Amino acid sequence: MENIRMEFEGASGTVIIGENGTRSPTFYINGLSENKEAIVMASIFVNGTNTTFNPRYKNEKEIWFTRNGVRPPAVPKCGFEGKQCPPDFITTYLLWVIIAGVILLICILGCIAGFIVAVLNKRAETARLNELWQIPFTSLEVVANKEKTTSHRSLQSSVASNKFSVDGKCESRNYAYFLYQNEPIAALKHEIRINLDAKDGAAFRMMRQIENENVNRFVGICMDGPQMLSVWRYCSRGSINDVIMKGAIIMDNFFVVSLLKDIANGISFIHHSFLECHGYITAKCCVVSDRWQVKVSDYGIDKLRIADKRTHRG
Repeated sequence: MENIRMEFEGASGTVIIGENGTRSPTFYINGLSENKEAIVMASIFVNGTNTTFNPRYKNEKEIWFTRNGVRPPAVPKCGFEGKQCPPDFITTYLLWVIIAGVILLICILGCIAGFIVAVLNKRAETARLNELWQIPFTSLEVVANKEKTTSHRSLQSSVASNKFSVDGKCESRNYAYFLYQNEPIAALKHEIRINLDAKDGAAFRMMRQIENENVNRFVGICMDGPQMLSVWRYCSRGSINDVIMKGAIIMDNFFVVSLLKDIANGISFIHHSFLECHGYITAKCCVVSDRWQVKVSDYGIDKLRIADKRTHRG
């Protein structure tokens, strides 16, 4: 038996006979390459209890090309019976996921509620501000022929009253005269009703805030009367045109320069404001207070005037 050990080349390769007369086997792992060619991937030589693995490839990706070059794990992720799957994130942190979801939902609902409240507050504020320039026709008080609205101050005072008499002031083709909140006002008539948008409302709100000694105060717009009216502070001496036509006062050079200076100051203020220009300045748009101070009026109503012009052309 001692001489039975041998090694020789056989038809299938090297043959090794052990000391007990049995052949030490060599196993070959065969397969197909990526090009569908038969190849030997590796050989396993068994000698008693010793095993030797001899790879025949240079890169492991060559034999795992059907799995994108990745060797499968020795033990499947969920075990061989599919019962050893690791718990997923939601299962592991379910409580925290619920808490985070509730907090996120509360934040989203809070943001939505805050946005809705902000929008409603904005609309309410806009409506409140619009009420400042939207004048109900029922709030305009027609002055009786013999009714006089005077100041509570002494009539002998050299200081002009805040309330001028509009008694005897006849309604004309272009103007009507009323009392509004116990103040005399002049209402410019507009022959056609137009729809005013949010941009117009914003402009009228800003016009309400204009304060300049040579710019007549804009009171608002009346839209629910027989005619659409733009409402202005009443100046007792009328317009420059009225003063010239009456000829009740002698105008020297100093007086004329003073009037022109007031007009220039008023126009300059308008040009440097958001209005940028008057656009329809005439002697009828320049009204005179009881102090002989000229105030530029009828500004910022281009949209209404354009509609009036279209009516006249029609």
